[in-house]
Amino acid sequence: MKKTTTTALLLGFLLYSNFLLAQKVDTKIMLNTFLDAWHKAAANADAVGYFGKMSDDAIYIGTDASEVWKKSEFEAFAKPYFDKGKAWDFTANSRNIYLDKKQKTAWFDENLKTWMGVCRGSGILKLTKDGWKIKHYVLSVTIHNDLIQEFIGLESLLPEKEITAVIKKLFKGMKTKDTDLVKTTFHENAQLHTVMEKDGKTILREEKVSGFIAVIGTPTKNTYDEKVVSYEVKIDGKMATVWTPYEFYVDDKFAHCGVNAFQLIKTKDGWKITQITDTRRKKGCKQ
Repeated sequence: MKKTTTTALLLGFLLYSNFLLAQKVDTKIMLNTFLDAWHKAAANADAVGYFGKMSDDAIYIGTDASEVWKKSEFEAFAKPYFDKGKAWDFTANSRNIYLDKKQKTAWFDENLKTWMGVCRGSGILKLTKDGWKIKHYVLSVTIHNDLIQEFIGLESLLPEKEITAVIKKLFKGMKTKDTDLVKTTFHENAQLHTVMEKDGKTILREEKVSGFIAVIGTPTKNTYDEKVVSYEVKIDGKMATVWTPYEFYVDDKFAHCGVNAFQLIKTKDGWKITQITDTRRKKGCKQ
């Protein structure tokens, strides 16, 4: 009788273990399908299907060092892409999924085929009253070890390109009279100065950024085009100085030349112009 009871208990334990194992396998299969559908929603620009699979307090970390987003911030960033009808198309080449004992928390890593090449994603899922939700996700670009030195060399060029891109955006906005574009380049406390000479005296003229933007937005038949001759960028941490000799044209006719001295700082929203001091002259120009 004792032997029979022991055998029955052992058999019951084995059956229960197999049941738990099968349940765990089923959950992993379900989560694998869930994550595939999440990526597919982005490819189909299905914002509801994509963001609906993320918890309200989800965090998404992108490939750029500045991309640490709350769900609402990530939605705002992604909206223009989804509005175009296609966001991004990521397909899992492989994926590992792990579950806690209660099967209410899962974590995973995945190898992804993307337009950036092979990327790696990792994240955490939680079982909620509304089903499984992505609570945390990290996307990383993979770099072959043999290419690390070349990558480091490219990385050192990025801040300079980011800074000159802001200045080019300013001049584009000036030429096209796009005041909204111009506004995005300035820090809220930015200042504008012009160094002038009058009656043998050096004069520093100050202009408010709001007034400068208002002039750009004033309807006129004239086209203003400030052509930068070169960029000399100096960077120290989150501060940058850019020296830009320029030539200014009105309706394709040369008006004057000079130099812009830009000051910029790195904010959570990227590089912003804090000050521009410029000179203006007609003598000594190449024209």
